[in-house]
Amino acid sequence: IVGMNYYYGYVRNSVNKGKVKGTYYTGGVCGINYPTSNTTVANAPHIAYCNNTAVVSGTYYTGGITGSNGWSSSNYYAYTTYCNNSGNVTGTYYVGGVVGNNQSASTSYPAYVTYCSNSGNVSGTQRTGGVVGYDKYAYVRHCHNAGNITGSGLYTGGIVGWHDYGRYIDYNVNEGNVNGTGQVGGIVGRKYSDYRIVRPSWF
Repeated sequence: IVGMNYYYGYVRNSVNKGKVKGTYYTGGVCGINYPTSNTTVANAPHIAYCNNTAVVSGTYYTGGITGSNGWSSSNYYAYTTYCNNSGNVTGTYYVGGVVGNNQSASTSYPAYVTYCSNSGNVSGTQRTGGVVGYDKYAYVRHCHNAGNITGSGLYTGGIVGWHDYGRYIDYNVNEGNVNGTGQVGGIVGRKYSDYRIVRPSWF
């Protein structure tokens, strides 16, 4: 639908049914949801009420809805909310059923993935998750995974593959099978740092 949702952009009520293939920042609805200067909660870039039903494949930053929600050098809010993916997702690094990379530059302006679901099968090499592949300075809340998750390398989780520094993973449910090589979890494959906890979630 959109390669980059930039600045104050909103992508809403959109559906993708065609196969999507790329190398960097590949998503069924949006490649990268990228905030920039002076965004607030009200005018941050949003992807909302969107659906993907097709196969999505990429190499770096691959998601059923968006390849990346926010970015490591972007110190502003980004939101992916009320979205659903039912297509299979395949990638190498940073692979998620909904979002490949959910990241901000600071805990003061976190990225958010909320009220999203995945029912497609997800496969990757490192940082592979049923909802989010990699999460830093960001929230993953009230999300659900029912797809089977396979990681051929490290950091594979039913909800998040690797939860780095930052905010909370909470009130999520995983019902899919999770298979990996090392650091594998029903909710989170690897939680790095004790800065924030993983609050009530179910597997």
